Amino acid sequence: MNIRLANQKDLEAIAQVYRASIQVLCAKDYDQEVIESWQFSSSAQSRIHLVNEGKLWVVDAFSRTAFDLNSNHNETKVTSLTQDELTPLAGFMVVTPGELVSLFIHPDYAGFGVGKKLAQMGIQMAKKGCSSIRLESTLTALPFYQKLGFVEQSRGYFSHGRSDLKIPVVNMTLTF
Repeated sequence: MNIRLANQKDLEAIAQVYRASIQVLCAKDYDQEVIESWQFSSSAQSRIHLVNEGKLWVVDAFSRTAFDLNSNHNETKVTSLTQDELTPLAGFMVVTPGELVSLFIHPDYAGFGVGKKLAQMGIQMAKKGCSSIRLESTLTALPFYQKLGFVEQSRGYFSHGRSDLKIPVVNMTLTF
């Protein structure tokens, strides 16, 4: 699994991961109206400053078949996608000191450890010089972050996007 700093050539693929993750993974926890507005709430170019500031990390796509054969996943979960059919990226995250700002996984890679690996790396990066890390979890990702040790503090709305878009989130912290 190759995790690296994003570059400007990744911006469209990052937007694809963002939209697909919201459309597929978050659909069970949010109503369709929220999904429709949320998935197009930011353009590919809106993240260019995060790339330039070195805050946006990506996971390159990988062969899930090879990955699955070396893990504890059920082999029937693997689909036979050719390299041309794979999304260019498996996921991305934005990290700043004291905060895991965002973490999105392409649905094709959900359940393969991509999110856990990104989150673990993000925690190590965000905790430098901090006694705790905060994040705004989607309702969908709440159990994921709880397994990593994050504790719910309150409920609210996503604060890093458009102010007119009300996306319910869970405010969480991880204390060291």
